[in-house]
Amino acid sequence: MKSRSLFTAAIVIALWAVVVVMWWRGNDAWNGILVSGLGLIVLMGAWRHLFAVAASRDPKQDPGALAKLTRLPAAFWTLVFAALIGACSWWAGHLLYDALTQTGR
Repeated sequence: MKSRSLFTAAIVIALWAVVVVMWWRGNDAWNGILVSGLGLIVLMGAWRHLFAVAASRDPKQDPGALAKLTRLPAAFWTLVFAALIGACSWWAGHLLYDALTQTGR
C-alpha cells in the first residue's frame, strides 16, 4: 500500500469515528458544524490531489485517461474537476457558515 493510501485511509477512519461519536452524543447545531467542517477537510484533500494531478501531466492520471477516451483535452477534464470541487467547497462553506450563525440564537 502506498503512503498516500495509508494517509487517506487514516483520515477517513478518523473522520468516520468522530462523526459516529457526535451522531450519538452531539446536539443538532454542533453536528451540523462538525459534519460541514469535516467535509471541508475532505475537500481540502480533493484540492491537494487536483493540484498534484494537474502538475503531473501523467497520461495515466484521470484527466489523461479521460482525454484518451473522449478526445477532449486533459486540461478540459482538469478544469471540470476543479469546477466540481469548487462548487462542493462553496456549498460546504455555505452550510458551515449557516450552522455557525445559527448556534448563537
